[in-house]
Amino acid sequence: MRDLKKLFKENRYRIVHAHLTTMSVFSLAVAKICGVPVRICHGHNTACKGETKKNLLKYMLRPFSRTFATHYFACSHYAGKWLFGKKIETSERFRVIPNAVDAAKFRFNGEIRREARKELGVEDKLVIGLIGRFAYQKNHAFLMDVFREVLRKNSRAVLLLVGEGSLVNEVKQKVHDMGLDASVRFLGVREDVDRLYQAFDVFCLPSRYEGLPVVGVEAQISGVPCVFSGTMTEETAFTDSVTFVNPEQSAEQWAQIILECAVKDRNIIQNAGTFEISDQARELGRFYEFAIEQTE
Repeated sequence: MRDLKKLFKENRYRIVHAHLTTMSVFSLAVAKICGVPVRICHGHNTACKGETKKNLLKYMLRPFSRTFATHYFACSHYAGKWLFGKKIETSERFRVIPNAVDAAKFRFNGEIRREARKELGVEDKLVIGLIGRFAYQKNHAFLMDVFREVLRKNSRAVLLLVGEGSLVNEVKQKVHDMGLDASVRFLGVREDVDRLYQAFDVFCLPSRYEGLPVVGVEAQISGVPCVFSGTMTEETAFTDSVTFVNPEQSAEQWAQIILECAVKDRNIIQNAGTFEISDQARELGRFYEFAIEQTE
């Protein structure tokens, strides 16, 4: 906070836009002390049972998310309501800023799909993918139970896991203990996730909680059938390629839904709508200009 105070005073910023959800209180408090006129608190997540210490911190800090901000943003109405409360979420001071992406980069391309599957050696496989950090939120451990059931029904299935995180070794151990080493691949952090989406037959995200996941947007633009946890806001789905599954359903039920989705036709997306990053960048720029004008 001392460093931020020095930074804000030296540069005399007119806007501080904090993307730390409940933790934004610290940077915005310093911004107010330094006289920054436009202070934006941006919510990207919610909370869920099972992360006791993290949730305790979130719930302790959440009331202060409204204290030092002048404007309130979130990636979805669901995330905004959780962070700021219904009164702010339904007010003029609140805006939804979708987690937008470069749609052209992720749009389906049959040639790239063939190349990517050949590079991965999965031309004749049923490919299930998950892109996300190995953390409690993303629920990798449950996905291993689901994938075991998928494999029992379809021996050609492979699971590609992209990302790193504090629980990666724990998940690797579970894969080994379940005898799934030959069918589960850990790809680490990749710079070519746009190509990986093309290779997938199904994208599965069984998260325990989310705001509105960027990977969910990317996957839909790529046209791959998506199986998402029902804990996510329905705002996540902007195409008919999404199937929401109740997190309370069994691993076997999840597996059956994944297999049913795997035979669906690829969804060719021509327009990403509000999730197109160039459009959102322009809108955000206009808002910044307007907000500064209001303070002069």
